[in-house]
Amino acid sequence: MSAESSPRRGASHVSTIEELVTKFTGLPAAQGGRWNVVPLVGNRAFLSRDDAGRFAIFVAGDEESFGTYPKILSIQHAAAIVPVPGGTPFPALRLMSSNAAHGNRIMAHIAYEFERRLSSGATVSNAALIGEISWILELLTDQDTILGEEHQLGLLGELVLLRRLLSLARELGLPPFEALARWWGHDKAKRDYAAKGLAIEVKTTSKAVREHYVRSISQLDAQDGEEVFVWSLGIRRDPTAPRKLTSFIADASGMIVRADGSPDVDAIRSFDAGLRAYGYDPDKAKLYDAGPGFLNIHLPPRLFRERELDRVRLTSFKGDQPPSMVNEVMYMLEMRANELTPAEERSVLVQLLRSPATTG
Repeated sequence: MSAESSPRRGASHVSTIEELVTKFTGLPAAQGGRWNVVPLVGNRAFLSRDDAGRFAIFVAGDEESFGTYPKILSIQHAAAIVPVPGGTPFPALRLMSSNAAHGNRIMAHIAYEFERRLSSGATVSNAALIGEISWILELLTDQDTILGEEHQLGLLGELVLLRRLLSLARELGLPPFEALARWWGHDKAKRDYAAKGLAIEVKTTSKAVREHYVRSISQLDAQDGEEVFVWSLGIRRDPTAPRKLTSFIADASGMIVRADGSPDVDAIRSFDAGLRAYGYDPDKAKLYDAGPGFLNIHLPPRLFRERELDRVRLTSFKGDQPPSMVNEVMYMLEMRANELTPAEERSVLVQLLRSPATTG
């Protein structure tokens, strides 16, 4: 489907809001990652409904064709939307409101503006199209009360490691609180995971390679004689993926149990408090569920020793100091080092669990 062609429709008719509501309502809900679609304007824009029946709009095109667009939960790009009928995947920008009371009405108004602009027959790029109707897209920007994409990815990576530690703690006969007491990702002044003499920083990427953003030159530096490791994994977000951040939270929470399998209520409260400190509000769960989910992990979790990484350090600069005009150093780190073997990884994680916990 071409994103940059604009169909001629002769004496164009622009649907009324009520006609658009009728078109949306007549569509079956999405099922199994397949979206029932009907063209709004030629091969440029399509109407659909998600699996909960909420109205959605797809604008065809590669992500680059949209230029700079609002990176919010309600506006997400997917590389392969699977439509019904047809079944041939196509890339598209998906727009959908999470407003429980007025979301579908909002989407009908946005559909009207798309149709009005595209039905004129004038050629307009995707970037220009989004720019011209950006004023109405502000109706979708009610998502600033939830974690953004980067923070969701970061929390997900930490949850994957937490599940590993909870499983290992149970195997060692330790209560789940011992795993939770090592998790400090919710405190930005601390390591993601730490115990006396040992620290783990979690890095999650959506890229095809193990390349991670490091926020400062000292983030991975050892402190007070500790040994630092990096837990690296890769996972991508996609509007059609069924597993949301809430799914991963539920997975971890379900593992916080006593030896007899009953929920460890006190430990679960500690976990919930950590999530809130991280910025996750369980009262906003429906907003997360209305947004993009996560595909299967494409870069399996691996543990690396910090000292073996080819990374930026103060010693990378002349005189062991950055130039005087540089206020801070942030960089992308590619994990060019040997990952720990499964046995070595287990040994490190056991040490993490058995070493004295750090205090808040």
